[in-house]
Amino acid sequence: MGRFLGDSATAFTKAALHQCSQYI
Repeated sequence: MGRFLGDSATAFTKAALHQCSQYI
């Protein structure tokens, strides 16, 4: 379960960074 949450957090972070990079 912890690994699943970690992967989800990583995917969310990568998605957030990708979204931010589009506005830079």
